[in-house]
Amino acid sequence: MKLRGKVAFFLIILALFAGALLHATDSRGADSIRCTDGCNMIIIAVDTLAAGHLQTYGYGRDTMPQTEQFFSRGTIFENAYSGAPWTLPSFASLYFSNVPSQVTFKDLARNGKPSFVSAARDAGSAIYGVLLPNTVFVTDAVNSPFKEAEIEYGGTDTFSKAGGAVRRLSEQSKRTGNPFLLMVHTFDAHDPYSPVPPYDTVFGTSDQNKTVTMQDILHANLAATPTTETLHDYILRYDQQLRRLDDKLGRFLESIPESTLDDTVVILLSDHGEAFWEHGHFWHGLSLHKEEMHVPLMVRAPGAGARRVSEPVSLLDLGPTVLSLMDIPSPDTFAGDDISILLKGENLGKRLLRYENGYPFFLHTITPDIVPPSSLSAVDAWDTNLPVIEKSSEGARWGDLVYIRAVRVPSKRFMFDLSSDPTEKENLLSTTVAETRAPLVEQFKEMLRAEGLF
Repeated sequence: MKLRGKVAFFLIILALFAGALLHATDSRGADSIRCTDGCNMIIIAVDTLAAGHLQTYGYGRDTMPQTEQFFSRGTIFENAYSGAPWTLPSFASLYFSNVPSQVTFKDLARNGKPSFVSAARDAGSAIYGVLLPNTVFVTDAVNSPFKEAEIEYGGTDTFSKAGGAVRRLSEQSKRTGNPFLLMVHTFDAHDPYSPVPPYDTVFGTSDQNKTVTMQDILHANLAATPTTETLHDYILRYDQQLRRLDDKLGRFLESIPESTLDDTVVILLSDHGEAFWEHGHFWHGLSLHKEEMHVPLMVRAPGAGARRVSEPVSLLDLGPTVLSLMDIPSPDTFAGDDISILLKGENLGKRLLRYENGYPFFLHTITPDIVPPSSLSAVDAWDTNLPVIEKSSEGARWGDLVYIRAVRVPSKRFMFDLSSDPTEKENLLSTTVAETRAPLVEQFKEMLRAEGLF
């Protein structure tokens, strides 16, 4: 009896030990990104999707429930910032992992520095983009790193075409053993805000501004202060449009086969946000404030558990991270960092993130009565060594502190502490800083001076 008891006790201890070991192994596995021969990449770039209008970032309306549900099983980056507040410079900085003023039109024309797209191509990966037609110079720039044979033009059926591309690329990847990179770009969140039934009654109804056009937005920006009704309608129509987008995007995400997800990282991001009079204007491209710079960044990777990352990151980090997950070295010209360790619950450390605003040389000649050029070829931009923007303002984020300055007006500069002032209303450079924050503010200033920003 005593022997049996000892044996039973020993077996119980052994079982408990084995269970603990198995649990520990599972925990480690959950934090290890597992892909067979480098991860496939699906990057979904939703133009003009403001992080501040998504429930996962604290918004009151459930604008994109299906999309957020898909990525709730991945990593939500709570503080991702774009490289610029409008499409052309933002995508330039994203592709080349550098601030826009360090990217030239010649780089975009594939005659200059490498992008993460060209680096993946050179490594043997299949490259494909479901992109918008080259109808304006901004989409011309978005499409530029892709060869014509690598592009399928989307529109109203962007996500159905993307679904077909995923199936083809997955089969090709299994045959060749090389990972694929798919970029999907949609304007579904961009103006005009024009939600069709039944989306035009989600979150409420209004008899005014059933469609909010760019002309409406420009006119509203000229008003001293928009009416409460105008502000309500613009936000309502934008949010309704996001719900319409969610139905299409959600169906696409759920259509990705589990067998594909086993070796594929899916990333959702936006190139910039959208302003709704938080700092005296609508639209985007007009400031470096949070409503335009804070973008969603959600990553679902095989083997990585669900988590939220509060550490600030930049879209300049996208290229190095994508290439790292594909087991491809990053070009030496990249300024961003590989943040893939954040997907595994590790820390990267406090970094200085930089971003800029400005307009390309040819927009200086554009007046309200002149239609902007339809392509970069139309203004002979491709062959120039000019930077994609002529820098007008620049900003930086370090932890919870952010800094903005006008390049040509040195006295016009701002510093905000997002931990106590998330809407950026109190300029720390014009008020007395609390003793507890003063050392950090001074340290930030020293960093900015070292970068030539202060």
